[in-house]
Amino acid sequence: MKKSLLFLSVLTAISIASCGGSDIDTSKIALDYGYDYKNDIVNIEEVEIGYTSLTNLIDNKESFVLLIYHNPTCGCWTDFNPLAVQFMNKYNVVFHSFDNALLEGKNNYGIYQGTDAMPGICFFRRGQLIRQSIYGKLDINNRKFFKEYEALEQYLFDNVYLPKMTYIDKDTLDSKISNDEGFALYVARAGCGDCRTVNQQFLYSWNDVNTTVNHMMYIFDIEPYFARKPAEGDPEYDEKYAKYEAYLAFKTTYGLSEAGNETFGYGTGYVPTFQIRKGSTISDMITVLNDSVDANRVVSSYFNQTRISNSSLLRNTGDIYLFDGKELTEEQKQNWRTTVQLSWHKPIVELFLNSYIK
Repeated sequence: MKKSLLFLSVLTAISIASCGGSDIDTSKIALDYGYDYKNDIVNIEEVEIGYTSLTNLIDNKESFVLLIYHNPTCGCWTDFNPLAVQFMNKYNVVFHSFDNALLEGKNNYGIYQGTDAMPGICFFRRGQLIRQSIYGKLDINNRKFFKEYEALEQYLFDNVYLPKMTYIDKDTLDSKISNDEGFALYVARAGCGDCRTVNQQFLYSWNDVNTTVNHMMYIFDIEPYFARKPAEGDPEYDEKYAKYEAYLAFKTTYGLSEAGNETFGYGTGYVPTFQIRKGSTISDMITVLNDSVDANRVVSSYFNQTRISNSSLLRNTGDIYLFDGKELTEEQKQNWRTTVQLSWHKPIVELFLNSYIK
């Protein structure tokens, strides 16, 4: 590929994030998540984040783009941010904006802290800043992507791969089901520790490697519908129990529970769950990191003989993934939650992703 001014500007920008030359990371990052908007982003303030949210993205080891500024009325920023909003709306991604003044006295994660030369674009891979472009630090001939949309689009595609995982809301999911669409669905919950583990231990590594995947995996976050079973004697027991029952019914509606899905459902329904759907029909499904153990064995696992036999993904794998009733060694019992269950379930998630998302 010919080295255009835009490509040279990338190299110039990278030097801001690296002191040397030989260790400069010129590779593209694979963005983690897309977002199926109901409405377009109207202005950059809608995607503004503070320091805590930035720290969460970094601590969660996400790959993302951050747009930094110092003065919101600066002409270069007001010229640039509408172009970024245009790209976000066109490709259903979010690049958060961030006031670098919030870094004062705190860990700056390598982000440019100057008050001049702004705005800037920062590229993070797995929570690490790998490069940044600062407007005033670039040669005047290499700043076009801060001023012209076509140049910005080319520059971004020189630096990122678009997401292969997209969040959808209930209305969009219901529409896909009613329209009898075929799709892969990851049902998760933002407050679920097991879902964060799946993201960090399974999905991120898959996302980073499979940059040429054409199909999308949709993510449905059920956090807004979550309700715990209330304790007996709770003064708001009746109200809370009604919400809990609604949550159980919700999981049944989407095929997570045995009541709503005799073939693949697991108990009252759990996440993380991965489904292959054709409308309301679930042709394959796995639920991971929800096995239960006692002192000696796995007393309940999603991966029992019946579900394995029902799954076109697993039925020809013998008993390698048959965990229900499996005896545990003393070492496995001690490390069940931290390593053993993860090591057992990871190849199943990888098999699902590599088999169904091409």
